[in-house]
Amino acid sequence: MRTILITIVMLMSCKYSISQNKIHMLKIKSVPLELSTPYKVNCDFFETAFDGEFNEKIIRETADINLMCSLIKNVVYIKSDNNIDTRVKIYIGFEKSTKKTIICLSSNHLITVNGKLIKMNKKLVNLIKKIM
Repeated sequence: MRTILITIVMLMSCKYSISQNKIHMLKIKSVPLELSTPYKVNCDFFETAFDGEFNEKIIRETADINLMCSLIKNVVYIKSDNNIDTRVKIYIGFEKSTKKTIICLSSNHLITVNGKLIKMNKKLVNLIKKIM
């Protein structure tokens, strides 16, 4: 039930934000996908684990932002307690709000959206790889 509620809220916020033009940027922090570490890097600790040794890029292009949001609103969540080994972290920033959507990608193309694992989505993986 909780997953359904989170999904509905996320879809509504993404759809509302695009229609109201409130998403203003994607901030991407990444390391090479093939980078090996002796431990799993949790999405929440990405910046700490890589201690400034990551690339950072800001996207403000409407086409990329709209495509990202349309792909996110169609994700299917998977019930799992496992954390992914994060190599890319994306913040979706909204105008006039401190609210953020956080997407994380692992080297084996597992994705979380706000900490929830989603079903494999090749289009979303390809978009993330393209814009990083």
